Amino acid sequence: MSMASFTQLGELLLIVAENTHSRRLLYNACLVSRMFNMAFTPSLYRCLRWDASNAHFLHDESKLDLIIRSGRLSYTRIIIVSLPAVVSIEDAWEDRFPRGDQEGVSWWCGLLDDIYDQVNRALINLFAAARRLRSFACSQLALSRECIRTLSGLPDLRSLYYQFPFTHDFYLGLDVDGTILTGASYAARVRNYGTPPDDVNCKRLTRLSLINMCGELDVWKRWLVRVISESPQLKRLSLSIERQTIERLGLWSDVRVDDIECHSNIVQYISRELGAPLNLECLRLGDGLQFPAPDAICATKLAEAYISNRMHDMVDPDAPINRLALKDLTALSKLAFEDMNYPSMKSISQEASHTLAS
Repeated sequence: MSMASFTQLGELLLIVAENTHSRRLLYNACLVSRMFNMAFTPSLYRCLRWDASNAHFLHDESKLDLIIRSGRLSYTRIIIVSLPAVVSIEDAWEDRFPRGDQEGVSWWCGLLDDIYDQVNRALINLFAAARRLRSFACSQLALSRECIRTLSGLPDLRSLYYQFPFTHDFYLGLDVDGTILTGASYAARVRNYGTPPDDVNCKRLTRLSLINMCGELDVWKRWLVRVISESPQLKRLSLSIERQTIERLGLWSDVRVDDIECHSNIVQYISRELGAPLNLECLRLGDGLQFPAPDAICATKLAEAYISNRMHDMVDPDAPINRLALKDLTALSKLAFEDMNYPSMKSISQEASHTLAS
């Protein structure tokens, strides 16, 4: 085979690899020959998704070390830890550490301590090896301060999706013996798994999602301000607060629309601290959060908005609409509500008919 033919075949294989989405096919192709291996390995390692079938890699240090020492994480651009992976790890831990005579709450808290510590150590090692990572997502997993610090320090990170575990607020407040944590013990637990790091290195984020936020919300708010100020290219922001945290803070019934310090007004708070409206194309606000006043976002840029209405059921069902100022949002093309009553929906369709496509 001539050098020209060899080069053309290599280029053809790269094109095929880049358009192959089956991991089984990619893996099998890597076994065909050395040339195939060189062409298909980058695509095989481009996206690492952990689910129930391979979650054991996150708590088996010897297997994880094989991946890291292979050097192939240099090809990785996306890492996803799915909910089935987290559930699978919890099931494996339950089998290894049966409850026995321990109280349910005590056993459960100790179980989560072990799981979170193990998985966070694995992720920190993965991030250290995957230095060109562009996107990370995890569901129902508590990330430690050190894990978030390592992740945010990756120079090419563009997208971060972090869904806090349900009942995480409850877990943060309990010791392994089932007693309520107070004082220094509570502060240590929250500092490790309920607050972000003080330093921020995110420079190129375009998407940021913090779902079911809990722990020290004041610290998370300040962290958001720093992250957004360091990420001028951020276009899509999704936020929500965990329901138990909402209840603990009284956000179901104590909705202070004009109080920027109120946790339900996080976006308004961020805009005030930045001294400028947020230049977003998409804003998604879930439980516990209100849509900001018109001066907090760039009205000519926002194209998509999603708002949960559940926290207003006991207060003012039209509160989200009263803050929208739809006529000023000239670029808005998509608007979605959760738990909106019919009169409110009719009002929206009439006021925004000049811009909305859906």
